[in-house]
Amino acid sequence: ENDSAGDQLQALALAAGQLRIPVSELSLELNRLQASDEAMMAMINKTIHKLQRIIGNMSDAGRYVGRVPSKTTQVLCALFQSVLEKAQVLLAQSGIQLHYTLPKEPVYSNADSEMLTRAVYNMLSNACKYATTQTVVTVSVKTNNKKLYVTVQDNGNGIPRELRSNIFHRYRREHSIEDPRYGLGLGMSLIHAAATAHGGT
Repeated sequence: ENDSAGDQLQALALAAGQLRIPVSELSLELNRLQASDEAMMAMINKTIHKLQRIIGNMSDAGRYVGRVPSKTTQVLCALFQSVLEKAQVLLAQSGIQLHYTLPKEPVYSNADSEMLTRAVYNMLSNACKYATTQTVVTVSVKTNNKKLYVTVQDNGNGIPRELRSNIFHRYRREHSIEDPRYGLGLGMSLIHAAATAHGGT
């Protein structure tokens, strides 16, 4: 079973490599356009970001899920601020505002910056997946009893209660494969893997 799962992840990584090139080319061409319709450009950018997220998750699932984290001493507030500042620019291109708050005091920890970065991007992507343009996504990073809590809030409908027990399992979907509302579960698997690798949930 493990070999089969490994083969599936390797196949996804190979497919991601093939998809990455045309999507990157499309993104470059769109950046050259001087479109007067801001709403249309926001929708196109949002679609491209979705594709890039799917491709990134396909490529990274095998590297992050179940791996031993490569931890170094990190200033977590600075790490999260860097990620959120970059995400703010990307989301603005899709017509979505990102507001965030961070602890005022520096927080130090041994952490795998690559895994945490991927997890935060996936949390934001999930929040934006069903968002309309001109909406706001809010991120709060707080500390309590030597634990760090990252909360992402959006205006979507949320995950149906009957699906919540399976959201961290790759490929486990109770709905039809044709249903565009649900992905493969790779993004949530990567979030879960990052949290678990750092002693969290």
